[in-house]
Amino acid sequence: MMYKTPFLTCGGVVASEHYLASKIGVEILDRKGNAVDAAVATSLALSVTCQNLCGLGGDFFALYYENNSGKVYCINSSGYAPKNLTIEYLREKGYSKIPDRGPLSITVPGYVYGVYELHKKFGGLEFSDLIEPSIILARKGFPISRRFSEAIRKNYELLAKDAGSSKVFLQSDSSIPQEGEILRFPQLSKTLENVKEHGPKGFYEGEVCEGIVDYVQENSGKLIEEDLKDYKPEWVQPIKVFYKDYEVFEIPPNSMGMITLLILNMIEEIGLEGMPHLSKEYVEKLYNIFRIAYRVKDEVLSDPKFVKIDLEKILSKEYAKDLLRKEKFFEGTKVASGDTTYFAVADKEGNIVSAIQSLYLGFGSGLTVPEYGITLNCRARGFKFDGVNKLEPRKRPAHTLSATILRNKDEVLALGASAGDYRPQIYTQLITNYINYENRIQDALDAPRFVWNGNDEILLENGLYYSMLENKPTLSIRREYGLGVAQAVKVRDNVKWAACDYRGDGIPLGQVY
Repeated sequence: MMYKTPFLTCGGVVASEHYLASKIGVEILDRKGNAVDAAVATSLALSVTCQNLCGLGGDFFALYYENNSGKVYCINSSGYAPKNLTIEYLREKGYSKIPDRGPLSITVPGYVYGVYELHKKFGGLEFSDLIEPSIILARKGFPISRRFSEAIRKNYELLAKDAGSSKVFLQSDSSIPQEGEILRFPQLSKTLENVKEHGPKGFYEGEVCEGIVDYVQENSGKLIEEDLKDYKPEWVQPIKVFYKDYEVFEIPPNSMGMITLLILNMIEEIGLEGMPHLSKEYVEKLYNIFRIAYRVKDEVLSDPKFVKIDLEKILSKEYAKDLLRKEKFFEGTKVASGDTTYFAVADKEGNIVSAIQSLYLGFGSGLTVPEYGITLNCRARGFKFDGVNKLEPRKRPAHTLSATILRNKDEVLALGASAGDYRPQIYTQLITNYINYENRIQDALDAPRFVWNGNDEILLENGLYYSMLENKPTLSIRREYGLGVAQAVKVRDNVKWAACDYRGDGIPLGQVY
């Protein structure tokens, strides 16, 4: 197994999935920017360097820990379904579910407004100073990473059949750019310039808005200009539970952060004391808990503007006990994966941002607006045709994205990972690695992971798990490598720690002092 070294300093730190994004974030810290300034700059850089994972056509969530007040703030900048996208329309077109890709899988992109609003509320530097490095990256170009190149290869057919995606991501001869080749995105640079000059109106109104809508409609999608013009992100109250001696903060519904906290409550109820880390017993106990929690997700998780969700009940210790006693397991089929990028920032003063952004699947819908270089998400695939999470106009889907902040009397941590629907499973493993088994922050990220994949299937990251469980006849077991890519930052005794796990390209970086 590869190993990365955490970055320790008394200055600020950035942990992201791309080394250039981390470097840009640290440069903002060096220019006296705060954690939010650095987070916004890092986020925008990720939207240029990791366009398979995230971008201006995706969604954004963040938690912000303000050190002086001890308060945790939360922004939900996930988009809603287009006004004219209905179940009736899809059924008329012969669909029995929402398509995974294509124009009918697109929701309104929340990303641009979200990073702007986060900066507006808590940033210190000018927004134009934070977006400028990404404009330069897109215009002048940068060497493509191995992972980005592999993502283009993996999704070649998807990209090649869309005129915009082919123009933006493939070479003039339709070949795949190889690691180290310079990629330039002049169309995206133009869009970023527009946002720099006009703020959110440079995306949700005017020529960029018109360009997005025209391209989606040319491809038989249902997005209209009004859908973008009416969009606003929301400041919401973060949710939390107490786990051991930590407060664990998460993002409320429509995010599935609620399920992470529910799993932690159930783990605390059964206890892990005396249970060896990564043992057969550990895996089997968590496997059962995951199946219980995902039944709750399936039955409850939705947009709270459309469906009443009793968070006080669901996050109570009594509810966790009751679920464990009844043992009602998830009855669906597969649990979906997805491509996402999580990052975290801490500044010299101890303020922390825990943030995540995504297009959902790699390259989202597969549609890229050719004139503006915006790859659009496929987040509508998170809806269903029935139940609490059924598709409705202007409704936000049950969302896989979430982010965490942990706090006790000695320290504050932010951690998260890519993972799609697996996210609550991976987050709870990261948290139990660190708290229950007292792993160092780097070891907590690097430790082998497993996920329950729906039905009776477990995906395992190493041979040790396999040998433990292969004699269990009711389970189909597959070995997998790279289940999620995690990042974390920690503040303790004025020392800032940043860590990126070995599964990704990320490098933790920070100030010297």
